[in-house]
Amino acid sequence: MSKSKLTAIEEKLRLTPDDPRLWLAKGLELTALNSHYEAVEAYSWGLYWDGNQAELLLARGRRYISLRRWPEALADLAAAARLEPEKFDNWYYQGVTLALLGDYQKAAAAFELCLPIARAGDESYLSPAAVWLWLLYTRLGRREEAAAAVAQVTPETKELTPAPSYKKIALLYKGAAAPDDFIDESQLTSDDPRALLYYITETYHLANYYYANGNVETSNELLRKLKLIDKHNYAFAYMLARQDMERRGL
Repeated sequence: MSKSKLTAIEEKLRLTPDDPRLWLAKGLELTALNSHYEAVEAYSWGLYWDGNQAELLLARGRRYISLRRWPEALADLAAAARLEPEKFDNWYYQGVTLALLGDYQKAAAAFELCLPIARAGDESYLSPAAVWLWLLYTRLGRREEAAAAVAQVTPETKELTPAPSYKKIALLYKGAAAPDDFIDESQLTSDDPRALLYYITETYHLANYYYANGNVETSNELLRKLKLIDKHNYAFAYMLARQDMERRGL
């Protein structure tokens, strides 16, 4: 992603400003540049020209999550799901938003709708849905359902390419991966731009694993480590970690 590509899209928009696909493309480029407010504006212009573009609603809803504007995110994602109920992401990000809003029952219901979509399509999507369901079910005291959710993930399950941490976390929650040495500390200094995001995600879920299994002290230590990180503060795991820290007075 580059500013030159963004400039090229803006040139096309000057000629055809009523093309919602170009506004979507502009928003995606701005998102890649971490310009989240500007991305929301681009998606909103696209929806001005065509309010029934599910892809624009999904994209804007995701940016609203990053900006912690969760009621607006939920409205967009619910609208996207009405237009495209078979799309995994429309339910997945609703589940994320509802979890951040603290409505664990409705969040779990959204992620439950993700599972048959993943099974019928790309099995790599099973892991993220299963991880969220384990987190939510344990907080709701539904331990058997939590175990059943992650039981679907095995060492042979296909890994989700942009988010490989979820399979690793699912195996941890399942008891098929040991918590010792679960975190790769080299991710903190890696040249891979996504390595720190993986570190945040894995550290948070390890903290959640310890907390759910009664080891509050170790869980708190891990959350305090995340508190020191000043990048990727829009990551779902980081936002959940901050909420947990506030609840525990950390």
